[in-house]
Amino acid sequence: MAYTAPAALTPTNFQCRQYTAFGSSTLAPIKVAGALIFAGRNGSRLWELSFSSNGSAGGDLSRYAEHLTSKGIVSLARQAVRTPGLWATTADGTLLHLCHDPSEELLAWSRHTTLNGLFRAVAVIPSQDGDDGVNFLVERGDTTWLEAIPQGWQAAREAGTPDAVFDAAYLSVGWYVGEVVTSTLTLLPIDITDPQTGQPTAARAKRANEMVLNLLASQGGSVVYDGQECPLDYFGNDPFTGWLRVTLAPAHVFDLAPSIVHANSDPFTCLAVVVRWSAHEP
Repeated sequence: MAYTAPAALTPTNFQCRQYTAFGSSTLAPIKVAGALIFAGRNGSRLWELSFSSNGSAGGDLSRYAEHLTSKGIVSLARQAVRTPGLWATTADGTLLHLCHDPSEELLAWSRHTTLNGLFRAVAVIPSQDGDDGVNFLVERGDTTWLEAIPQGWQAAREAGTPDAVFDAAYLSVGWYVGEVVTSTLTLLPIDITDPQTGQPTAARAKRANEMVLNLLASQGGSVVYDGQECPLDYFGNDPFTGWLRVTLAPAHVFDLAPSIVHANSDPFTCLAVVVRWSAHEP
């Protein structure tokens, strides 16, 4: 029997099932092994939704730490290398760590504060040495700092570094003033079922003609399509809010996955993206 490719996801071809009634906040969920971890409706609880051959099951990861998460989780990131776990910041400026390893049935919460400062956000970024770099936005007075745990601190401790040296390295948080962080948002490859042939467009060449971005108080940034970069033109120096059209250079690609890149200190928030494209024969 010939293989029939599954139909592409479209506004009229989808399945939506309810697996839990917990509800969630606007924070993006985090995938850990075969489970999704997400903050509850008001961020005061952290839930785990796991899937297996027996169906789905949910659990309250903050059940025994309600006093830590009660202020509401406002950012969440996962550290996978060295000690698997999750980092979170709460609305009152506290940093939380959940040591979470389902394979070893490990679940332990810890609370962290910083002298004369409040943790406002956390992000985990892979580093060149193979470890996961843990970075924070810390509010100190009228200034917000980008700070990071020194690289290699976990490896040093595992190697038997004396506690005094380890503690000094851990507390000597690096401060980066004015460091530019490049943010890249790459769309998932776009494919549909051709309404005329009934076949998916995955094996056909495609051409994107235009991208329309819905931006909020944004400056800078560019669109990258088929290796060509097109800077965003706001027609002014003030932060832009609204829909912005970007005409793309002619190119035929099989994987239609343009990117939005922002590499300066200006604010940039993209609320929605619309791509206008057409399919061609290979």
